[in-house]
Amino acid sequence: MSDTLPLIEETIRDLEEKISHLKGIVDRQQENSTSYEKVADRLCLLGCDDDYLLGHYHRNMAILEHYFPDVHQAMLDYQPVRYHIDIVDGLPNLRDIESGALVYPQAAFTTALCQYEEYCLAPKLSSSRIQYTDENPMGFMHVEFLNQLVTASDKFVDDNVGGERLPKDIGMLLIFGMGLGFHVELFATNHDIHHLYIIEPDLDIFYASLFTTAWFHILPLIDARGGTLQLNLGIEAEEFFEAHLNDSTIRGRYNIISTYGFVHYQTKAIAELLEHYKHRYYELSMGWGFYDDAVMSIAHQGHNLHGDIPFVKIAGKTDGKLRNVPVFICGNGPSLDRHADFIRQHQDKAIVISCGTSLRALKKYGIKPDFHCEQERTYPIAGLLDDIKDPEFLRERVLLAPGTVHPEVFKKFRKAIMAPKHGEPATDALESIPGFTDRFEAALHINPTVANTAVYMAHALGFRTLYLFGVDLGHQRSGNHHSVHSVYYKANGDDRGIYQETDDYVVPGNFGGEVITNAFFNLSRICIERLLKRRPELMCFNLGEGALIRGAIPCHQEDVLLADNLDKAGVLDFAASFNVDGEGARRFEKPYWEYLSPQWVEPLCEALLAILEPDVTSRRAGSLQMESVMERLRDEIRAGRPYLNSLFEGSMLYYHAVLVRVLYTPTEDQRCVAAYNELKQIYLDYIRAIPGHYKAHYQRPNSLSLEEGYNDWLVTDEGEAS
Repeated sequence: MSDTLPLIEETIRDLEEKISHLKGIVDRQQENSTSYEKVADRLCLLGCDDDYLLGHYHRNMAILEHYFPDVHQAMLDYQPVRYHIDIVDGLPNLRDIESGALVYPQAAFTTALCQYEEYCLAPKLSSSRIQYTDENPMGFMHVEFLNQLVTASDKFVDDNVGGERLPKDIGMLLIFGMGLGFHVELFATNHDIHHLYIIEPDLDIFYASLFTTAWFHILPLIDARGGTLQLNLGIEAEEFFEAHLNDSTIRGRYNIISTYGFVHYQTKAIAELLEHYKHRYYELSMGWGFYDDAVMSIAHQGHNLHGDIPFVKIAGKTDGKLRNVPVFICGNGPSLDRHADFIRQHQDKAIVISCGTSLRALKKYGIKPDFHCEQERTYPIAGLLDDIKDPEFLRERVLLAPGTVHPEVFKKFRKAIMAPKHGEPATDALESIPGFTDRFEAALHINPTVANTAVYMAHALGFRTLYLFGVDLGHQRSGNHHSVHSVYYKANGDDRGIYQETDDYVVPGNFGGEVITNAFFNLSRICIERLLKRRPELMCFNLGEGALIRGAIPCHQEDVLLADNLDKAGVLDFAASFNVDGEGARRFEKPYWEYLSPQWVEPLCEALLAILEPDVTSRRAGSLQMESVMERLRDEIRAGRPYLNSLFEGSMLYYHAVLVRVLYTPTEDQRCVAAYNELKQIYLDYIRAIPGHYKAHYQRPNSLSLEEGYNDWLVTDEGEAS
């Protein structure tokens, strides 16, 4: 008996806490009942009939025609299939005609009101934050100042979060589920929302909202406040995320750091949307780039122009000599070990491309790649190649890489071909040179792993039949994460701890089942899928034992179609010239440096400082101040200087992400505004430091040695960490 008393007492305490919590809700609702009744009166929701519904519909259609003409057109002759508007006991509701059930068991407005009030008491805010970086071996100025800002902002947020209601000013709100829309009215009427997203996968339900929701009130109100509204209607999970990804690029991806999410109801479609959004959320907050990285790319591309490295031309052309030649793209995944014998035995019947660190493993297996791919731009990549300790082996390969790779890497190969990398200020400058885009294009989906680069470059050269070996991008929970002969493992097979394993994501396996991966490899998979979708002429086969890559056909060794009697030397010579520029990249060097001259950087920094220096007096003013910065950067695009926008944009996104988190912390308005004005000074100091830094570094390739920055990667002759 004595053993059960503590359990009974604990149960009683739990019940008392729940009763107290429920009593608080009732008390709050009673206290606010008068204001709720006023809202109800204003929205005419105390009762309705057919005339009321039709009146709403016609007024809403008129306002939709003004603000969302495409939605208006879609709704003109719309015929609902499953969900119909119905009046039950004098109040509007939704009926599922398949089951006959009502969507709202209680009155729709009362349901929305209770949901809204509960949400206001415990709002769901995204918990993302920019992380402090403990190490900065490259000495990046971006990291140095951002660390200061992150430290100060984290302290402010940690000291001020807890128990606060949903603030009146909201940066970004995602509402999942339209229903009859009364919750949308409550949010839009009672809060100044800068960016509002409404996601409803079922067009029947959105159509029904036209008979009840006061869109004729909401849309002009949002417009008058200077807010934005994005309607994602009749949309599936992946389509929604891609649309949101694109729209956030326009609105400012930094806003996702302070995003509120409200779920009105759960359906299978909405559950899938939420799961997909959660699964790919990291894509919204990674790959932004930053200033120092962009400066490095400018220097490297400029030196590679001087080195006269030829560019691959616009992709798309092929030839009978290349179309059906099998190309083995060899990543460094664990399944490479199981395919090494097959690749070695048949390397004379296919073109072999090594990807980054897989080169070491292939060499140990006696495989001589024809092409080698690199992608990272820092100098230690040159050190890793030197660490193979066979310069002649490197000289015999043909390098395929974006022009942002370190010039010392290009010098190690007898021949090299480069691609202008999409999203870089260096490439934006090249594309601004008259005539450049007539022959060359920015390479898309070339990130984040070297395998992405290899798939792109193989296609650009004219090959159309690709086999992926060791491009696993995931692994079994108890298995190796890379080839055991790669730099990631010691000679005795022990893991050297370079690769930080996580099980962030569980994804379908190439041959069924599931594998674990992380955000980096998962993004690589997604980018390969995007490239294959853009290039349907590619026949791509995946022999990896990791993640399924849509568009790449799962394939076993015995199903590989080899090229008997392949004139490999002839094919290689042809491929290295067929779609490759032969006029010399050095002809672009002079205008390239003129476009990227420091003379353009200082005036832009002064313009940005003029926008940011004044203190603001409200959250909205702070948000608009940051938007003005991004708009000023876009002015450079409109003025024909897109390279200046891409030089600054990445860093601005990071700094704004930290500041917007401070600005929209759920606490008192003025406390947030004061913190924003104070912490903004770090941001200003960073911008003030850029002109001098740029002048000193924009033509200087990265010089950090392997020993200085990447000690973990060093390997002795015995394959042990030094």
